[in-house]
Amino acid sequence: MNGFIDIQFKDLDVLREMVDIAKGFGSQYCSFSISQSRIEIIGSDLSSISSVYVYVSYEISRNVSSSDVPLQMRSFSIPHSIQNTDVVCFKVNILNLAHAIALMRKPNMMNIHMKLYESGERWILLFQHEDFTGLSYEKEIFVLPENFLRSEPKIKPFNVVMELPDFYKVHCVGASMKTFNERIKISANSQGELKLETGHAMFNMITCFNNCINHMDLVEVLEYDNSKFVTINVDSTHFVKFFSVVTEDFYVNFKIVDNYALLFEAEKDDLKVKLILPAKL
Repeated sequence: MNGFIDIQFKDLDVLREMVDIAKGFGSQYCSFSISQSRIEIIGSDLSSISSVYVYVSYEISRNVSSSDVPLQMRSFSIPHSIQNTDVVCFKVNILNLAHAIALMRKPNMMNIHMKLYESGERWILLFQHEDFTGLSYEKEIFVLPENFLRSEPKIKPFNVVMELPDFYKVHCVGASMKTFNERIKISANSQGELKLETGHAMFNMITCFNNCINHMDLVEVLEYDNSKFVTINVDSTHFVKFFSVVTEDFYVNFKIVDNYALLFEAEKDDLKVKLILPAKL
């Protein structure tokens, strides 16, 4: 077998977290891309009329002398079958990947590696590590090579860019609203006001947050009154799921395109998550 990628991990916690986030939104197969500077997992839920996409990425350290970084690129080359690109892409069964990581995460792991091999027309993702006694362990899974890098859907200019006011409170409000309706109406304006609404046959439920932090320097079009609310209806299940797979220690902001899309962006150290929720009709 001809190996062309070797990534060394301090432990598998970062990769496990990435897989858990992607698994929360993706279908059975997710796209995995590796370059010399980062790894990224792309999941998509195609079960609805408009697709939901999640992008989970991690920046790879180039400081190979440091023992504190979570992961380092040890070797990287492009196989002959996919030349003319600087990114290696493949599809992987996300449940098989999660299972392999769970099997390999053991106490006192050392020399943890994830390697990608080319074996004929097939690719193999191989996990290796040693324990403190010197015994070695391996787990491999088959993956499907892709000849292209999946690009993000094109989104219109955002009308509102805002920091999430309170992770726990927004999560609790969304979870409560989900029990009554499959849609949550989200309204925000550039004065820092945010409203979450849902309804039922007998009542409406509205929660307001004031003095939220705006990032209006990131907004391309400002042709409306700053007090005017930009509104979108999103799937309540996907909205709440975001707060289940992304933890409270992430820095989170969100962007709204009026009646078109809601984009969550979360960041913790070198780990980044982007979730695109389309408007729910």
